[in-house]
Amino acid sequence: MTRCCPFGTIGHEGTENDELIRQDLSLIFQVARTKLATFFIREKAGGRLDGAADEERLSEFLPRDDSRTPC
Repeated sequence: MTRCCPFGTIGHEGTENDELIRQDLSLIFQVARTKLATFFIREKAGGRLDGAADEERLSEFLPRDDSRTPC
């Protein structure tokens, strides 16, 4: 059984009539990325993450385009 992100599945399966849902999902993902980046910044400041680490890149857990299918 393949397990997928429910938010990604909803966003990918929506139609052109579901633009508001896609916008909401985009905001959810933006909040998650921001929280992850903040976490990595704190870890780096505390010496628990390599100083060369790119916090923004580490927080990018999703593709930025629609070219990939979910799961």
